[in-house]
Amino acid sequence: MSSLLNLFSSTRGKTEAPTPSKDLGDQKLTANLPGGVDALSLRGQSERTNISCIAQKGLHVSCNMTAAQDQGNEGNRLPVEIAVALDVSGSMSGKKIELCKDTLNLILKYLLPKDKISITTFDTDVTRCFDLLPMDDRNKQRYESTVKKVKAGSATNLSGGLMDAISILKSSETKGNIVKACILLTDGHANNGIRDMGKLAKIVKQELAGTAISLFTYGYGSDHNVNALQKLSQASDGGAYYFVDKEDNISSAIGDCLGGIMSVVAQNIVLEAKAVNSEVSITNCYEESREVKISKDGTYTIKFGDLYAGERRDTIFTIDVDPARGPATNVPLVRFKIKYLDAMNECIKECESTCGIDRLEDNEVDPKKTNKSVSMQVARAVVAKALSEANKHADKYELKEGKKILMEGITYAKSMELKVDDKHALEALIQDLQDAVKAMKTQHSWRGAGGYSTKSKMMMHQHQRCNESNEMAYNSYRTATKSAISRSMKARTKMF
Repeated sequence: MSSLLNLFSSTRGKTEAPTPSKDLGDQKLTANLPGGVDALSLRGQSERTNISCIAQKGLHVSCNMTAAQDQGNEGNRLPVEIAVALDVSGSMSGKKIELCKDTLNLILKYLLPKDKISITTFDTDVTRCFDLLPMDDRNKQRYESTVKKVKAGSATNLSGGLMDAISILKSSETKGNIVKACILLTDGHANNGIRDMGKLAKIVKQELAGTAISLFTYGYGSDHNVNALQKLSQASDGGAYYFVDKEDNISSAIGDCLGGIMSVVAQNIVLEAKAVNSEVSITNCYEESREVKISKDGTYTIKFGDLYAGERRDTIFTIDVDPARGPATNVPLVRFKIKYLDAMNECIKECESTCGIDRLEDNEVDPKKTNKSVSMQVARAVVAKALSEANKHADKYELKEGKKILMEGITYAKSMELKVDDKHALEALIQDLQDAVKAMKTQHSWRGAGGYSTKSKMMMHQHQRCNESNEMAYNSYRTATKSAISRSMKARTKMF
């Protein structure tokens, strides 16, 4: 296990954060009075429940944020604005484009008059064929008429289509709190416009900075630029890359996305973690998908995007602890604080939680007495990191090195079977590692469906967010709303 933990880069020397809390920003809201259930609950926990009074190194502590399961009546949810960028190049002709059109029409079934949607198509040319409009009955008819006229064309100007869709959302003048999402659907590689996907990803990240727009990318079949789509989705916190292995799974994949953005309960989340005193020091943070900032006083600050109803985020830290003068119970270690926009109650909220541990005499310590929930999240973070590092090797044609890391991950995950609280989730982690090993059998298999799936799973475990295109597949991160809309859209597609 130690070799896998060494994969996590030390957070010492990472970007310095401003003085804690000064950058959290109080928003002026025309808010309802706070009431009912809070959108988020916060809990700090230690993996070990007791330790001796001598100095300890490398202890795991966890900050858990869990979103409320029920976001209230559908009519009370936040309005959504969706900008679709649809690839209509020649390779999308036939069943692909028809299924996309069916899916675009199905989206209407879930949109209320307060919601807005736009469509930009791209082949050689970029066409804004439907402006961002509220989905009342009249505009729904216009939308359906527009979708009906969509046809496949020639080349793939992906950058032009995507940037137009983003600009639509950025120029929206809708007031109040809303959820903004850009959906990019493509089956190939850019051969018009900006072709350097690394450059495009940087441009997109700059365009999305501070906008709260989430970018969801969908790659069809076995010949799309998976690394590009993944980088693009990572340009926004809350975005996701979906690998659509079968054409008829596009509806359930879009349904999974809709189930998320239509169940947002918290936004603009900022987490702060700080050791309670000089006898405790935070030495690392297992957070690879978000920027971790450290202030001069040792406060760790991490920003999160939207959280959907029923989702959770678990951030793992390692700490060192100085010797204790004597035995004591519930000795405080790390204090966690979050500040966020509660979308359910329309107000800014803050809450704190302190993680503690018992210090015992040497002969009283039970190292097997652990918090299995924290151990499960440590396992998730380690497996996600193993998938990430193996992926980097495989992309550099170093399959042997990649498979070595994956095999270490499998051995480690299996060693955790009696230490975690969710056996099904652990089994899924092991299966994903084993599937990744198979995908790295040859360069050909890695650059096909197996590699695409591995990259998608890696991102899913890092972000703790379902990005599954198959509505029937097991997924420990899938929420009730995601499941319901994903299955509903798949069933409705079969009726077309």
